[in-house]
Amino acid sequence: MNYFIIIVNDQKETNSLAPDIYTDLMSQSIWGFGPNTQNLKKISKGDKLVYYLAGSKGQKFVGTAEVDSATCCTSCSISIVNSSFSVSLTTS
Repeated sequence: MNYFIIIVNDQKETNSLAPDIYTDLMSQSIWGFGPNTQNLKKISKGDKLVYYLAGSKGQKFVGTAEVDSATCCTSCSISIVNSSFSVSLTTS
């Protein structure tokens, strides 16, 4: 079993904030990765994921998940189980 930190950033192209991206994907129990994601081929069933928000609305660890399945070619989509997440950010 491996542990990975998943960094979630704001997406300027779609004007999406990191907390919204994280909440949306976690509620669907799926997470997608691009072809340039480091260690992509090492992610497999049973691995543990820790999520870190790095966007403009705050920087902190917000949740964990376990990989249920992984399908990787040039990009990767994983199904997650045993997730624990919450997003409660304060703005200044």
